[in-house]
Amino acid sequence: MKFIQLQEFYQCRFILENIAIAFGKAVRQLRKERKLSQEQLGFEADLQRIYVSKLELGQQQPSLTTIFKLANGLQCSASELIQHTEEIHRDVGQ
Repeated sequence: MKFIQLQEFYQCRFILENIAIAFGKAVRQLRKERKLSQEQLGFEADLQRIYVSKLELGQQQPSLTTIFKLANGLQCSASELIQHTEEIHRDVGQ
């Protein structure tokens, strides 16, 4: 019983990590399409450049507030940012 719970825990953790990586790739792609540096995006989104970097690398998971700030800085809607993340996540095969 404990082995199955541990296995499920690691499977969920793996999925969450993949989502964080997909989100980071989405932010990076949209940022580059808009010809923004991480510093410029950080300024526009009221976030630190190092935090933007960690998000792009999948090392941080954003709050809902951060998603909206990033979307604003990228001049798109939060739903567009999430949709782009879903597309990348799907392409990677979860």
